[in-house]
Amino acid sequence: MLAIDTNVLVRLLARDDAKQALAADAAVAKGAWISHLLLSGFFGLPGA
Repeated sequence: MLAIDTNVLVRLLARDDAKQALAADAAVAKGAWISHLLLSGFFGLPGA
């Protein structure tokens, strides 16, 4: 299982670039790990 970074998470949620969105989809297709620190930082929650 791969860990994803902020860029991949943004591409998955924003879908602002079709080519990058498809690449992000492929990267997480078999499962991906997202750090709680990444999520808290991405959504502006304390603890990042």
